[in-house]
Amino acid sequence: MAQKIYPKILINSYMKSDNEIFIDASFFCAFYNENDALFKKASSYIELLNTKKIFTSNFILLESYTVISQRVSKKAAIEFGKTIQNMPEIKIIKVDQDLEKSSWGIFEIISDKNMSYVDCSTIALMQEYSIKQLLTFDSHFKKHTKQFGYKIV
Repeated sequence: MAQKIYPKILINSYMKSDNEIFIDASFFCAFYNENDALFKKASSYIELLNTKKIFTSNFILLESYTVISQRVSKKAAIEFGKTIQNMPEIKIIKVDQDLEKSSWGIFEIISDKNMSYVDCSTIALMQEYSIKQLLTFDSHFKKHTKQFGYKIV
């Protein structure tokens, strides 16, 4: 059975933006699928996450639910969803109309065909909330760290 995310991710202190981190779907999908090639790597980040204020978005969750359902099972995706939605340690940011506009603007200026609209929404959210760290296994984010002022953890 795949490892589950339980409310063991505790937040200690998060006064500075250095203690804030945005989690991408690639992390959730690897962490929740013990057969994923990145499962062990994802699991190794739990201790680090215990020291961070954690953010993600409704877009990231919808992407995660779909991938986990396809790669693990529908039951696992539902279990993941119920767990993650009940974790007060993780702030789920809703992409609203203003963030959609920002996401679209980023989508238009990035020429990289591998940057999805959801990826662009991640950058828009990180800019809006001044989050400087991104936990992702998607390599295409690396190309844009300087342009948008974030770092990959």
